[in-house]
Amino acid sequence: MQTTKSIKKQINSLLEDYKAGKVHKSTAVKRMALLKTCENYLVTNPREEFVKSEAQAITTKIDVLEKRYGQWCAGRTGSQGELWRAYCSETGINTMRAQLRTLKFLLAD
Repeated sequence: MQTTKSIKKQINSLLEDYKAGKVHKSTAVKRMALLKTCENYLVTNPREEFVKSEAQAITTKIDVLEKRYGQWCAGRTGSQGELWRAYCSETGINTMRAQLRTLKFLLAD
């Protein structure tokens, strides 16, 4: 699992790469936001088991919501892409996927 020390190293490395022109500004800003969020979360000292259980719970929620799409879609008009985007927006799937990516990043060594 990531530690605050490893996150700080990644932040410093990202800043050095940006200053050296190795990383584009928009990429650096997005990555920095993720790293700061992770650092703030790790300050609370979550247990690894808790982070794993949260990731599993979010995965389960996403799976259930994806299976319910057919029921939600019945009787609605529009292209599949439009309907899927509306469903994801309404159910918050995109937000849950972002949370899951963050949790998986924290669990990676």
